[in-house]
Amino acid sequence: AGNVTVMLETAVAESPEAAEEADLPADMQRLSVLKPGEVGRVVEISPRCVGAARRRFLDLGILPGTLIRAEMVSPGGDPTASGTARRSLRSRIGTVRAAPEPPMPDAREIAPGLFARGFTPPLWLADYKLIAFDMDSTLINIECVDEIAAAAGRRDEVAAITEATMRGEISDYRDSLRRRLALLAGVPVSALEAVWSKHLDLNPGVEVFVRTCQRAGLKTLLVSGGFTYFSDRVRMRLGLDFARANVLGIADGKLTGTLLERPWGDIVDGAEKKRVVLEVCELMGIEPSQAIAVGDGANDLPMMAVAGLSIAYHPKPTVREKAMISIMSGGMDRALSLIRA
Repeated sequence: AGNVTVMLETAVAESPEAAEEADLPADMQRLSVLKPGEVGRVVEISPRCVGAARRRFLDLGILPGTLIRAEMVSPGGDPTASGTARRSLRSRIGTVRAAPEPPMPDAREIAPGLFARGFTPPLWLADYKLIAFDMDSTLINIECVDEIAAAAGRRDEVAAITEATMRGEISDYRDSLRRRLALLAGVPVSALEAVWSKHLDLNPGVEVFVRTCQRAGLKTLLVSGGFTYFSDRVRMRLGLDFARANVLGIADGKLTGTLLERPWGDIVDGAEKKRVVLEVCELMGIEPSQAIAVGDGANDLPMMAVAGLSIAYHPKPTVREKAMISIMSGGMDRALSLIRA
């Protein structure tokens, strides 16, 4: 099997009868696909995959970084995939697109989908006092701004900006967020509650990893470019010590498309994430080398650069090229095989 990256794309059949006859959606785009027998790694679940379909992918463990193997070819020429991926694809909610996967320089694959760079494992949690987490696509399974955008009918437009920003293709996070928020003006607050109750879950292994860090005595910090509507609830659910995120502007029960000014500013970008991590280290009386930073996107790189240990969870290419630990497949608790309690 080659080193191949895959993308899951959703498609909708023209009719249930057409889908049954073809065993895959009749209007599925014929994309470049894995050849039978090739192994691929999921890089993202398409923004068009929403609701029950998206949850089914997640429930089956099909996440960014998941390895799948193309095993058989459908009548239309698209392979389905083995294991849980085959089940989801044959449920007619997805197809696979392949592209070359960039190399990970100077990293060792300790186990399938688990990479280490710049140290010899194991490390020990006892040597650290603070762990800082990104939220969207790190602690939780979604990018909240994209899910809110779905309620406004602007998902594709917003998700494209989000993806380009997380990959580092748009370098100004502040401008990127303002552009996305402007597209959300007028969305009812009830849409946020729907995102929380219907779409948002903790990523696999998060609870085990966080609890292990807490038992080892580490303070926990959530520092997110997302929104307090969600981060406050995630903080409470996981029992985290500190949190910082953006505050959505709301008027008459609807989003204003802006953020509220806070004493520290109005937008948590990469620079603010770094500043918060360093400030909490200072308040705790510890060195940044005693902190761990966990993230997935380009705006997490500044805080990861100042921490003593950086962990990338199903990361974008610019992040996996620099992180000390990269978890490309499986749950966050896989880090515990490299950094032990």
